[in-house]
Amino acid sequence: MDDDVLMARALESSRGFERLLADLSSSLLGASADALDHHIRDGLRRLASRAGVERGSLARFSEDGASLALTHSSGTPAILPGVRGDLPWYLEQLRRGQCLIMKHLPDDLQAEATVERDVFQTMRIRSFVAVPLFRAGRIWGVIALATSLQARLWMSEDVRRLRLVGEIMAAAMQRGESEETARRLRDELAHVARVATLGDLTVALTHELTQPLAAIRANAQATLRLQARGVGTDELGDVLGDIVDDAVRAAELIRGLATLFRRREVEKAPLVVNQVVRDFHVIAWAEAQRHDAHLVLRLAPDLPRAVGDPVQVQQVLLNLIRNASEAMASIKPSAREVEVSTALTMPGQITVSVGDSGPAIDDAVFDRLFRPYYTTKPDGLGMGLAISRSIVEAHGGRLWAARRAGVGLVMRFTLPVETNPAAADDPLHLSPRESAASSADRSAWSRDA
Repeated sequence: MDDDVLMARALESSRGFERLLADLSSSLLGASADALDHHIRDGLRRLASRAGVERGSLARFSEDGASLALTHSSGTPAILPGVRGDLPWYLEQLRRGQCLIMKHLPDDLQAEATVERDVFQTMRIRSFVAVPLFRAGRIWGVIALATSLQARLWMSEDVRRLRLVGEIMAAAMQRGESEETARRLRDELAHVARVATLGDLTVALTHELTQPLAAIRANAQATLRLQARGVGTDELGDVLGDIVDDAVRAAELIRGLATLFRRREVEKAPLVVNQVVRDFHVIAWAEAQRHDAHLVLRLAPDLPRAVGDPVQVQQVLLNLIRNASEAMASIKPSAREVEVSTALTMPGQITVSVGDSGPAIDDAVFDRLFRPYYTTKPDGLGMGLAISRSIVEAHGGRLWAARRAGVGLVMRFTLPVETNPAAADDPLHLSPRESAASSADRSAWSRDA
């Protein structure tokens, strides 16, 4: 064949691999933890296709290096997973950093690879290349290509390219694991913060729960007395209605507490932000009451649905309302107001704001508000705002602080709007529960503390 033709083919092959490498790096770099597996499998598929084989696999060694587990594969697996006793020769070669390059199986296997010979034949692999991968000087895993169709000559360039792809995939998996670990730690810390808050709210919440329970008892006793006097059931409708209302109020408070403080997995889903705030208002009011503050809600009507985890959104609200309430300790109680508002600030984004009427803060404190472990409270840990920011950013939003005109501070965070909602579930049309409260939201809703 003409040398120019061979050179042109080699150049095209090199360019094709460079495009593959660039696409793979880009997709893995920006991939979420949920999408990472898909991109790795797709990368193996494209790599195998470019190499002219039908199998590609990635496997990972256990911490002690004794076993190998398949993590991703395209086509029929190309890698032999197993433990030391199952495939002693195969695993030992990889642990030593030896590339396994076999043009024609089982003939290319060494005599001592008796177990491996049977396994390769069972898997119907005729040609095989495996490259060990190392991270931080330790064996991490292996990437391999294989074919069942015919013998294939593996070149040094094939090995180099396979190693490059494997190292990119291994780095992406480690990054994904680090992010998952960070997410779990953040969720654990947020849960601890919620539980710690429960202790501080005990007195206020006990009072809030005692009121409907006491009213239920009083109305039930009154009903018994009226029945004893011969009053008919039809005439007891108002009293029985009050009992039902108080029972619902107590049940909603208990349900809200159970939801907020139980340990659970994060579940992002479409949510009605105003309803999330309303479901939380009893706890929010109790937090404001602890500091002799007045709570006001100003919720914009007709908001589209956002996407997020309602419990984590309430966790952020609780942190911000607590900070706002505590910031007003130096002013007279009648002037203490915590305002929670919602608004559609731009297409695709809902903004929730929590403002206070406290004194102005100096620039040094303002600049360090979100710094972990920084606090102006004698008994504070300085983690509330840091946790809140990490939660909001994990939702695809942002959290920031701004000075209010005159006095006080306002904390704002954004949540992404649900994209492409089903036509039957139009976010611009309020649910019955949303409609019932929307008129109250058009003006200030407040509750004296």
